[in-house]
Amino acid sequence: MDTTGSINYWLETSKHDYDACFDLLKNTERYDWALFIAHLSLEKLLKAAWIKNNNSNQPPMIHNLLKLSNDAGLNLTDEQKIVLAEFNDFNIETRYPDYQLHFYRLCTKDFTEKKLIQLKDVYQCILAKM
Repeated sequence: MDTTGSINYWLETSKHDYDACFDLLKNTERYDWALFIAHLSLEKLLKAAWIKNNNSNQPPMIHNLLKLSNDAGLNLTDEQKIVLAEFNDFNIETRYPDYQLHFYRLCTKDFTEKKLIQLKDVYQCILAKM
């Protein structure tokens, strides 16, 4: 796959996950999964940005949103970096049993709605840099 194809792949799959997290919020009470999918959406978007700004069609196999944004050369605000750091937690806390129960309790509808508003803002900013 060439660079353009690779970027498009990551952008398309990111958009799919972006839509899915809002569908989960709207149609289910699986707020923990909505936030997990939101993390995936950001990760894929950042991998598209990484490819755009590096000399490789293969982004690193990592999940850390802050590292991906830094390595992609994105100049994000401190507030946006805080949002990425918080979304990093949604990746870890849904995967490991030690964190899951606490995370399930944290993920109320109100909490998830607020976090997905933050997602929209950061997502649109990163997309504009593409």
